[in-house]
Amino acid sequence: MTGNQLLFLLPHLVLIGGGVLTLIGARLLRQTTAWGAVALLAIVVAAVCVHQSPATDSPFAGAVNVAFLFAGGVLVLGAWNPMGAAHERLDTHGLILCGVACAMLVAWVDDAVLLLVLLELCGLAAVGMSAAGEPGTSATGVTRQALILQAVSAALLLLAVMLICFDQQTTSLSELREQFTGVVQSAAETGLKSGPSRLGRAGFVLLFAAVAVKAFLVPFHFGAPEVLTRSSTTACSYALTVSRGAALIVLFRVGIVTFAGFESPGLVVSAVLSGGTMLIGTALAVGRERLRETLTYLFIGHGGTVLFGLSIAWGRGAAATELPLPPPFLTRGETAAGLTLLSVSLSVLGGFSLLNSLRTDDRPVEYVEELTGLLRERPLAAAALVVLLLNLVGVPPLPGFWSRLLTWTAALAVTRQPLDGFPSPHPAFLILSAAMGVQILIAAGVLFRMVAATAFEPPMGRSRATGGLPALLAGGVCALLVVVIGFLPSRTIAMLNSVIPQSHVIPAGQSTSAGSSRSVMRSNSHAFPAATSRP
Repeated sequence: MTGNQLLFLLPHLVLIGGGVLTLIGARLLRQTTAWGAVALLAIVVAAVCVHQSPATDSPFAGAVNVAFLFAGGVLVLGAWNPMGAAHERLDTHGLILCGVACAMLVAWVDDAVLLLVLLELCGLAAVGMSAAGEPGTSATGVTRQALILQAVSAALLLLAVMLICFDQQTTSLSELREQFTGVVQSAAETGLKSGPSRLGRAGFVLLFAAVAVKAFLVPFHFGAPEVLTRSSTTACSYALTVSRGAALIVLFRVGIVTFAGFESPGLVVSAVLSGGTMLIGTALAVGRERLRETLTYLFIGHGGTVLFGLSIAWGRGAAATELPLPPPFLTRGETAAGLTLLSVSLSVLGGFSLLNSLRTDDRPVEYVEELTGLLRERPLAAAALVVLLLNLVGVPPLPGFWSRLLTWTAALAVTRQPLDGFPSPHPAFLILSAAMGVQILIAAGVLFRMVAATAFEPPMGRSRATGGLPALLAGGVCALLVVVIGFLPSRTIAMLNSVIPQSHVIPAGQSTSAGSSRSVMRSNSHAFPAATSRP
């Protein structure tokens, strides 16, 4: 291993070392206060190492590292209660560190098998955290269900990788990209119809199914809501942010950046899953009284909005034309998906951290009615919670509003081959845009009820909160970031547009030529530092 590679791996080694130390220490010494501080120190040291690492030569992977480190820091703070009784299992902090280290690597590795292993390890950390469960639940039952879901996704991923690698005789993503791009380019130059093989298509569909299980996309979310709502608050937050984010990054890197020529099946599958998740996932939150259950279904439903943005990237290749709407970043589905994932993840991390801070006598906040009058009794926590809930609804000028506007703009810019000389929006994106509008209305009805109870009803009289100041601080930081991003949308969107790799594939009906302004595929390489490049 060269010195450059060792320097690149240093942040991950710091996190894994801190995670192992915390796991062993928490088991042997049975003292959680100190190990929360150790975990937080490991994240700070890893962040310094990332700044000095050659990872910064690849903007996408560097941004992913920073995002996962921030998520890990918020999770550690949310699970840490230095002044009171612990409300999480003893080894939670160590599992967070190990899971974040694996998630950071999914944006870098170039080997498909290693990518599979890292994604599974990231999911196993969530299984470990769910083992304790919430008070009054069966930890054994939660763990069994979580392991079954993990085994299903692992089997699908393994089969997908086997089919794809057997078909192309390589496990390298960069080599797969070159081979798939060569097929598309050859077909465009010769005018002959050519596409992926049956094995390749089968592997692509299985990959999508595996990611759908890990990202809780309808109808592959079976069993996931029960596991999430019966797990600890930190385990639920980790699964909906770090674990789901890693799965969606794998889908983007493999399904969009690597698989040229798969635009049509990618558009069909992603559109169906996106629409179903937005509507069904959000609708399942209606009428529920348990707070964690309601928020979990809402967060699952918003995963469909992220997939909507990714489907636009496939749609650009499957469609014939694209309207030139200025400025350029307004027509990129990848940017819309990135902003949506960032916005929803901040609401997840901050919301569950605030729920941890509001615990009383080691009892979690369980029902929506327990938020009644919170603004008068816990003004800081209530104000932060209201901001995060309004962000989910998409109230301007919060990032939830900008992400939806960006998604709609990018979707309506993709058009079909005009028959009468006038391009028309792609019907799939018209349907998905309408579905997202319905989702907003459903979410607004559910969330405004929580906001009204929190801000406008008289207080109910509460015991002293014992969740700890770190959890309140974590929730407050997330709410502050939501406000800052909301008031600086252009800078945030431009930043995402610059770091997210572009993957422009020639739409159907066009051919390459010396004067063509669009390349067959232009993307970043996301292997180890020696193979990285700027977009």
